Amino acid sequence: MMTVLVVAACSDAPRPASGGGGGSGGDGSGSGDGSGSGDGSGGGMPGDGPPPGLTISQVTIDGAGNLEIRQGGSGTLVVTGTGLDHLTAARLGDLDLDLAASSGTATQLRLPVQIPHGHARQLLELTLSSADGSAHAFAVGVSPITIEPHGHPGARGTSDDPLTLCGIAVAERGDEVQLFPGTFTCSEPFTIARGVTIRGVASTHTTVRGSSLQFDAQDANPFAPTTIQGLTLEDGEISAAFTTLSVTDVAIHDTSGLNLLGAGISVLGGQLTVTNLAVTGFVAGIQVDASASVTVNHYQYANSIGIAIALDHGDVQARDVTADPSVAGVVMTAGSLDLADSKISSDGPAIHAGDLNTPVGTRTVTIANALLRSNSLAITEATTDLTVTGCTLQRGAGHPEQASSGIQLFGGTLALTGTSINGFRFGLAVPPPFADRRDDEATSASLDQVEIAAGDIAIGLQSLVDRGSFTLRRSHAVGQNRGLVLAGGFDTIDLGTAGSPGDNRLEVASGGPALEDTRDGGAIDLHGTTLNGMSFDGQVQGPVSVAGAYTLTGTDTLRF
Repeated sequence: MMTVLVVAACSDAPRPASGGGGGSGGDGSGSGDGSGSGDGSGGGMPGDGPPPGLTISQVTIDGAGNLEIRQGGSGTLVVTGTGLDHLTAARLGDLDLDLAASSGTATQLRLPVQIPHGHARQLLELTLSSADGSAHAFAVGVSPITIEPHGHPGARGTSDDPLTLCGIAVAERGDEVQLFPGTFTCSEPFTIARGVTIRGVASTHTTVRGSSLQFDAQDANPFAPTTIQGLTLEDGEISAAFTTLSVTDVAIHDTSGLNLLGAGISVLGGQLTVTNLAVTGFVAGIQVDASASVTVNHYQYANSIGIAIALDHGDVQARDVTADPSVAGVVMTAGSLDLADSKISSDGPAIHAGDLNTPVGTRTVTIANALLRSNSLAITEATTDLTVTGCTLQRGAGHPEQASSGIQLFGGTLALTGTSINGFRFGLAVPPPFADRRDDEATSASLDQVEIAAGDIAIGLQSLVDRGSFTLRRSHAVGQNRGLVLAGGFDTIDLGTAGSPGDNRLEVASGGPALEDTRDGGAIDLHGTTLNGMSFDGQVQGPVSVAGAYTLTGTDTLRF
C-alpha cells in the first residue's frame, strides 16, 4: 500500500517578552511592583486537514494467483489505494461495475466482477471515478477457459487454476476453450454450445480419449461459428446438426479396429470447413446429410472397411484428399461433389455416384487432377452430371478377368478431358438400364484428349436408349480384344466430321476389330479417325467388315 506522509505547517511569530521591575523590603516584608508584558503569539498543533485524493496503488483478485478471469467467469477485485470510499463510478475495460455490490474502506475496496461469455481475450483497465477525479490501473486479463489433464472440476478455469476436461460444459457461445498438452479423459460425451472454439496445442500434443464432441441442440443461434483445432480425438466422434463448424489440425482415431463407430465427423445441415484432418477407422470418415455445405482441404482417411466421404445429401468441395479405404472413396446419394488434387485408392469404387440400383436423382460430380485407383470401378455414376479433367484412373490389384471399369455410366452426362484410363477390363462402359429406368438413363458423353488402355474393350456403349450422344476427339483408345463396341442406343455417334476431324486412334492388341457395331439404322461419323492404323474414305453400310478395322453386323452406316 502506498504510504502518505502528512507534514503540518509551523508558525514563525516571536516568543512572549519577559517583564522587569524594582522592589524593596523591610521588617521582614517586602513588596515589588514589577510587571511584564509581551505581544507574541504562538501557533497551535496541526488539525486533520483535507482527505488525500483518489489513488490506486495495487490490484489483486481475491483467492487467485494471477490477474486472470476466464470468459464467463467471476472474481472479486481487491483494490488498495486512497479515497476509495467516495467513488461515483467503476469501470473495467468496457464493463460497468456495480458499486452497490462493493465493500471496503477509504484505503481498500472489494469489487465483484463478472466477465461475460464470449468477451474478447484482452487486458482490461480498471478506472475508478470520484468527485476528485479518476484513477487507472491495468487490472484483469480475460483468459480462455483453460483445461488441463490434471485440472479440478471446481477450478476457476484459468492458467493457474485449470478445469478438468468434463468441466468444458461451462463454455457458451463465443468462448474459447484452451486444452493444455497431454491426454484428457472424460467418461461422458461433451455437449458444447455452438459458437465455442476448442483449441489444443496441436494434434500431436493434445489428445482427448474416449469422448465425443456433440453440440447443444437447444442453442438459440445454431449457425454461430464453432471451431475445433489442434487436437487428437481417440474413440470419439464429432457430430453437429445445422451448425457452422470449422475443424483444423485434428486427428480422429477409432483404436478398436472393429469399425464400431459410425463417422469421424458427421454433419446434418449447416456448414463444415475442414483443414488438415486425419481420420483412422470409422465406417465413414466424413458423413454429410441434409443439404450441408462442406469444404475440405488436406484430408487423410485410412480404414480397410470404410468410406472416406459419405455424401447423402449436400455439397462437398474437397482438395488434397488422400484415402485408402476398401469399400469406397466417396459414396454419394444426392448433391454435388467437387474433388481436385487428390489420391483415392479402393477395393470398391473410388467414386460411387450411383449404379443400376441407385434411385434416380440430381447429382453433380467434378473431378480434376486426381489419381483414382480401384480394383473394380474408378467411377460409377447414375443420372449424374460428371466432369473429369486431368485425371489418372488406374486398376489396382485383382484378377485380370474380374469385371472392372474405369468409368461406368447409367445415364447422365460425361465430359472427360485430358485423362488416362489404364488396366481395367473395360475403359468406359455404358451398360443397358433396367426397363423401368430407360426413360431416365439417356447418356451423353464427350471425350477429348483421352488415353484408354483396357484388358478387353476400351469403350463399350450398350445403353439401349436412343436419346443420347457420344463424341470423341484427339483420343487414343486401345482394347485387348475390341476398341469401340456399339451394341445399342445413342442417336449420335461423332468420332469426327469434315468440319471437326476426330484425330482419334482406335486400336486392338489382339488383331480383332477396332470398331464393332451391332446396331441398325444409325450412322457413325469417323472423319479423321484411324482404325487399327487404317484410314478410310467415303461411307459404308452394314452388314460389312474389314479385318482388324471394323465389323458391322447391323445396318448402321459409317461415314469416313
